[in-house]
Amino acid sequence: MTPNNLVRKRLLEALSLADPDPWANQVRKLAFSKNPAAIEKLADEIQRDQGLFGRLSRAVVIFLGVRLPEAKREFWLRIGQSRHPADFWCNFYLANLLSENKRPVEAVGYYYAALAIRPNSSVVYNNLGSALHDQKNLPAAIDAYKKALAIDDKLAPAWYNLGTALSDQKNLPAAIDVYKRALAIDDKFAMAWNNLGNALSDQKNLPAAMEAYKRALAIDDKYAGAWYNLGIALGEQKNFPAAIDAYQKAIHLLPDYAPAHCNLGHVLREHGDFAAALKALQKGDELGRRQPGWPYPSAAWVKHCQQLVTLEQKLPAVLKGGPAETGDFLALADLCRHYKKRYRDSAALFGKAFAAEPKAADNLDRGYRPATASAPKMSPRCRCPKFT
Repeated sequence: MTPNNLVRKRLLEALSLADPDPWANQVRKLAFSKNPAAIEKLADEIQRDQGLFGRLSRAVVIFLGVRLPEAKREFWLRIGQSRHPADFWCNFYLANLLSENKRPVEAVGYYYAALAIRPNSSVVYNNLGSALHDQKNLPAAIDAYKKALAIDDKLAPAWYNLGTALSDQKNLPAAIDVYKRALAIDDKFAMAWNNLGNALSDQKNLPAAMEAYKRALAIDDKYAGAWYNLGIALGEQKNFPAAIDAYQKAIHLLPDYAPAHCNLGHVLREHGDFAAALKALQKGDELGRRQPGWPYPSAAWVKHCQQLVTLEQKLPAVLKGGPAETGDFLALADLCRHYKKRYRDSAALFGKAFAAEPKAADNLDRGYRPATASAPKMSPRCRCPKFT
């Protein structure tokens, strides 16, 4: 028996002697258990025993509300909060669950209830800030984060969350300073390195941004968001092979993240690999369309890449003197210049276009190359962990 198990055994024996209630003993044993099925079975038995259900202690209700599968937690936490409305933990745990389930309006009320009981809880102010942030109420969120830090200026997640709010307000210098404050407390805080990289990237300080992303990945090489954001920075530096590698690593870790597929398609296209770009863009478009309110013109990106694939197929014959429309000459000239870096061929094709239609030189319009700005960087926020 390990020392930890021995301590647990003796603690259970002492508690059983002090309070021999068989139900209490079951709960105590399960508190040390990693068997979720046994905890669910106990919860079901308690619900069927109306006498027991009516006299459950606060501690048992909280235990079930924290340890049961997520779908069943809210029932027990609401039972606990309704029976013990002045209990800090019943309000705090319920607020956390609601916030995690994207119900910030409800969560805020229970965070305020918890603060009425413990007004100096930095963790509650931090998590309240996150719920207010989810409501897009940035001034109130910033105020909550600052109150958390006034109580505990070593609370790294509050510095970090304050940085995300300041970034959302486009106050990049302040956000960068705040992220650095978080990292001075915890230099292994991978998400803070990632979001620091985002703020630096938004300031167009790409070398410093890439260094921050790499610091995040040195801590956690399975951090899909940092690989994705590094891909954006590398793409903006025109380092397409490295950007492709970064996006592929992000997709390996997060295969259903549509923006990563789209951005991979963009850099593959800019790198001149149209067939691979089309495949990536089609996947991104497919995944994106499943999302309500998908904001990116991914169908247009796919259509443009299909045109490039078709033009690339025509290119050898046209360069050998084959016939083409003026518009095709212009499109092929731009393909050679912009994507293939074949400047001699580009010049020749522009010459053919202008010879066929002199006015084309006066009305040159590259509108067939649509804007393809990257999808946004990934910037998660950080709620303080629950206390169990």
